[in-house]
Amino acid sequence: RLGKRANDASGLWHFLLVTACDTSGRALPCAPRHNAAMTKRQRRLWLFVLVPLVLLVAAVLALRVWVGSADLRERVAREAGAALGVPVQVEALEFAVWPLPALALRGVVVQTRPALSVARIEARPAWSALLAGRVQLATLVVRDAQLPQAGIDSLLAVLSKKKRGNESPRGPQPENAESLPPLPQRVVARGLTWTDARGRALTLDADARLDADALPDSVSARI
Repeated sequence: RLGKRANDASGLWHFLLVTACDTSGRALPCAPRHNAAMTKRQRRLWLFVLVPLVLLVAAVLALRVWVGSADLRERVAREAGAALGVPVQVEALEFAVWPLPALALRGVVVQTRPALSVARIEARPAWSALLAGRVQLATLVVRDAQLPQAGIDSLLAVLSKKKRGNESPRGPQPENAESLPPLPQRVVARGLTWTDARGRALTLDADARLDADALPDSVSARI
């Protein structure tokens, strides 16, 4: 019975739609025309949403492929080594999307004696500055770093020697602000382990916010 009533209701609804037209064959302002307008509007809405979404996903995938290329990874390692005066190894270069878009370096090793190593470094840009055409780091996240004091002293000695070699006969020249690397507004360390000269290790989490002169404005740490 229920099936028969449903068929009868469906037939009645079809009859009303068919008879809702005049003798000239033009549809009266009734449901079919309204549904067609709604369908076209919905298609436009879906296109408006889906097209930018597809383009964004394609751009992210292309960026991840480019960032993960071996050529770019080797170039980053080479330029970092030239800046520090010590060979640098980078295991992988990634474009991270979560929790925030960032350029990530994985397996970074500065070949001092002993070596300084960081499991992961994430550089998160300041998007407002990036949209304005300026490169500025909002946050630098350092995860699981192993920093022996002997390696730090070795790196500082190399940098000092490199600086003396670059000085002109007229004495040290002020550095051009444009040649300096962009400094982050915030530095976050997670699982940073420092080892003193006697081999005693100290592991901490730290969060530092820097002012315009790259000096600590606020620092919090937990051992």
